[in-house]
This record gives sequence, structure tokens and C-alpha cells, in this order.
Amino acid sequence: MTLLAAHLNDAALSFTDGERILCREPGFALLEDDGLLTGREAWTKASLKPRLVKNRYWASLSTEPLADGRFRHLSAADLASSQLETLWQRVARPGDRLALAVPGYMSNEALGLVLGIAADLDIPVVGMVDAAVAATRREYAHGVPVHVDLSLHCAILTRLAQDGQARFERAAIVDEAGMLHLYGIWLRMIAEAFVQQSRFDPLHTAETEQVLQDH
Repeated sequence: MTLLAAHLNDAALSFTDGERILCREPGFALLEDDGLLTGREAWTKASLKPRLVKNRYWASLSTEPLADGRFRHLSAADLASSQLETLWQRVARPGDRLALAVPGYMSNEALGLVLGIAADLDIPVVGMVDAAVAATRREYAHGVPVHVDLSLHCAILTRLAQDGQARFERAAIVDEAGMLHLYGIWLRMIAEAFVQQSRFDPLHTAETEQVLQDH
């Protein structure tokens, strides 16, 4: 029986046993008529099949049907459940328990959905803590710590109180300042360098764009 921990940041959903990272993958889902892929498998097809890829389901966790008419039988919660189930089956053994570190952009309603999803999957969640608090390992004397984290779609700045222990005080969410935005900037910079040096544009086709994104 092991206490595992999961960081539910959709830029890198991570599980650890306290000694090593057991798995890490992005919050991506690929919806095709013949099935659903999540995580790394979906990420590697994101540029090839952009209209079939969803990546906001952790950030916009709800039970509302997806807007795509072909998949209105699914919700963001269904996609999150599928990915969480896959990850748990990959890392857990019978009797293992789970502690959750959750990002500041999740509302109380979203946190309730996370606990409901875990219960439906028979995942024994023993605790939940703000990710910024979980990342704070010591007291910062004469200072006010601000934890900065990047999800796929936003940056989260969390101000922490230190009255004997780290405590969440307040958070600010900066939209469109997450890892996907940075990836887009980096890809364009690399593509411009390719064009200037070899007159080859790796963003000209979806196939070469995907290769560039994967590396």
C-alpha cells in the first residue's frame, strides 16, 4: 500500500510515489469515431487532426455536453475521467491511495467533479491541496512568496501566507499565457530560422509541424 500523489496541471499531469515521477503527460484528448485517445498519444496527433483534438477539458471541467455534434454524448468530465482512469491503471497497485495537488484555476465545482470522478473510478483520494501550497517546502522569512505555475492555457500566480505553515491566500489567473502559447511562439521562431537558413518552412505541412512539435 503506497500513498501516491498527482499534480492535476493539464500541461503535465503527473503522478509520483515520493521518490520518482511515475508518469507525466499533457491533458490532450483525440476524439475519433472509433475511439478515444488521451495524453501523449493524442498530443502526437494534435497537428495532424486539430479538429478532433480537445485540450481544455481539465481547465473547463463540467458535465455539459461537448459542442461538437458528433460527440455531444461526452462532456469535459468524461474526457478527464478517461485520462485519469488510464493513468491510475498505469501507476497504481491494489491498496494504493492518492493525494491530489490541484491548480488554482479550478473552481469549487470543478474540485467537486474531480472527487466525484475519482469515486466513480474507485480511486481512494485521501487529501487535496492547492498545488502552490504543496510546492512550498520552507518558510521564507521577511518575504511574501508568490508561486508561479503554467498550465496549458494560463499562468497561475498564487500568493501564500506563512502563519506557521504555508497557506493559500489568493490567486491571479492570466489567460492565454500558458504552455500552448509559449509552444506556438517557439515553433514560429524555429520555423523562421529554418526559412532564413534553408528556405524550408516546417509549418507548411501538418506532418512536419507535428514532427517539430514532438521534439
